[in-house]
Amino acid sequence: MKPLSLDALTRYQFLSRPTFSPEGTSAVFVRKCADMKENGYHSFLHLIRFPEEGKPQLLQLTSLGKESSFIYDDEHTLLLPLNRRKEDEPEKHHFKTAYYRLPLEGGEAAPAFSVPYDAGEIKKIREGLYAFSAEIDMNRPEATKDNSDQLDEYDDYHVLEELPYWTDNGSFISRFRDHLFLYDEKEEKVTQITQGLFSLDSFKVSGGRLFFTGRTYDSIRPYESGLFEYDFEDGEIKTLIPEKTRILGDILPEKDHFWVMAMPEGAENYWGLSSLYLYENGILRLVDDQMPEIGDAPMSDSVMGYSPAMKIRDEKLYYTALLRTRALLFSHDEEKAETVFDPLPALQGYDIHSGRILFTGMEEGQLQELWLGSLADGSFEKLTSFNEKVLEDTYIARPEYVPFTDSDGVEIDGWVMKPMDMDPEKTYPGILNIHGGPRGAYGTTFFNEMQYWAGQGYYVFFCNPRGSSGRGDDFADIRRRYGTIDYQDLMEFTDHILEITPNLDSQRLGVTGGSYGGWMTNWILGHTHRFAAACTQRSFSNWLSDFSASEIGYTFDRIEIGALPWEDPKRLWEASPAAYVDRMETPTLFIHSLLDHNCPLSESMQIFAALRFRNIPARAVLFEGEGHGLSRGGKPKHRMRRIQEITGWMDKYLKKEK
Repeated sequence: MKPLSLDALTRYQFLSRPTFSPEGTSAVFVRKCADMKENGYHSFLHLIRFPEEGKPQLLQLTSLGKESSFIYDDEHTLLLPLNRRKEDEPEKHHFKTAYYRLPLEGGEAAPAFSVPYDAGEIKKIREGLYAFSAEIDMNRPEATKDNSDQLDEYDDYHVLEELPYWTDNGSFISRFRDHLFLYDEKEEKVTQITQGLFSLDSFKVSGGRLFFTGRTYDSIRPYESGLFEYDFEDGEIKTLIPEKTRILGDILPEKDHFWVMAMPEGAENYWGLSSLYLYENGILRLVDDQMPEIGDAPMSDSVMGYSPAMKIRDEKLYYTALLRTRALLFSHDEEKAETVFDPLPALQGYDIHSGRILFTGMEEGQLQELWLGSLADGSFEKLTSFNEKVLEDTYIARPEYVPFTDSDGVEIDGWVMKPMDMDPEKTYPGILNIHGGPRGAYGTTFFNEMQYWAGQGYYVFFCNPRGSSGRGDDFADIRRRYGTIDYQDLMEFTDHILEITPNLDSQRLGVTGGSYGGWMTNWILGHTHRFAAACTQRSFSNWLSDFSASEIGYTFDRIEIGALPWEDPKRLWEASPAAYVDRMETPTLFIHSLLDHNCPLSESMQIFAALRFRNIPARAVLFEGEGHGLSRGGKPKHRMRRIQEITGWMDKYLKKEK
């Protein structure tokens, strides 16, 4: 057996968006893979045919490497978008989205129509009529034949008047709005439905009717939104749930009623659990106030692509949700939820048709594949082998389940992975890995970075402390308690691992984590010296400064810590890792992306600068062109360099026996 190589992730195939055709005779899914020459990713569409007799037939539909968005236009045709800027004057400052129809029975994609916007999602309402979303920059002057110079100049400055004023990956968004449009193919006509300061959240089509959610705001974007229906007869918008009454999540129309995920009226959004409502005859009725974390799954750095979690299929409501350490499929009627499918440690993207479920998922110790299952008997079979050879003859450590009960009597789920070729007569270094969130959870899904460290001779241990998802709101809610019960669980888990793992050297422990895991790593640095090395990734460190610098600071920070900077600066400062830099002694590596506006660069640099000023070993590695998701979706070479830097830092301080 060989250790997992640093470049193994460049050979992984990432699968997402399995989608049945309207009649279920075929399905399409997306496959992504790394392109090392361009230091990016190619994306392809694949087709599965389901003949009346015999096994499903798999074939690749597209080959340009840029296809990731699609809808079924009919049973045998896909509609695909291509976004680009217009090249002719004065339209060079406009985007254009051209749509193509691709016949599934063979033949080339043919032009269908185009819209003069950088279109987002598109849905078919009926033959020849489509709804689509597009972002509008309200700051930009309208392009004319005479103001090309003015538009060129506009790109050199930014006017900010709102919160949030930017978003992750570097885009300023003050006075930017997503709007809803119609396109009539027969008349070649675009109609803008929503206007002005309205901001579209989502839209759904059902039975030829068009529903959408969103809110109107000026200055500060609220969480609360409204629910609306567009009337095709008179072109008017009908309000179903008024704006500014409650926080709405997904909506799923079904015949004469629809399901609504929402927070109770007056509740604040603290990344908590939503409730399930039924909207019927103008009344919003609570169905279930104990919903699990819909769409959550055990964390993995070897998954890419989005797949909707909630769907109406076969006249039933289905959704995936995290239950402790596994992602399951549930159905829900007006009475209760029911677990209907539990095939693998992590059921990821899925679709359902006539009792069949097509889904992506991972077997323990394996990468993603596509599977076909039966909801009737729970059976399933693997349809693809894209990743079958990638891990061949490679050491893959098994995450051994090692739960423990903390000093408060709460059971904590945890795992440990043994180093490759472990000699029972020797001791080994170890790395504590802390997940982000804090609402997130580990499980037994494949984790590239942890498998790499195990192959390099490390014990790797990780757990789901209080604050994690999958176990209800009481367990996950650590508002106003960051650095208390969560820190306690992590330190007691480390004690537990040392107690049950005699070959783990307590003097050669490292700690790392990203986002909230980076915050906790920073907190650990100022509250214990038990770790000989640390790596803090995409972290934040100061509740006072993060409020104004982060894209979510003005909402997330206020809710999680419970005060604004000018209301209780003492409490915010004492709850900040930056307040304890005078206690820090641990050699620390800082990994950060320059376009991370979720946890801005200034947050990690506060700790880095203090350590360097105090002559504590510290190193910062900053990545150009990356945002908050570097470890999961960053450029392949950047992801490799990140793991190389972390491993090199841990090797430097942990590989020599003390």
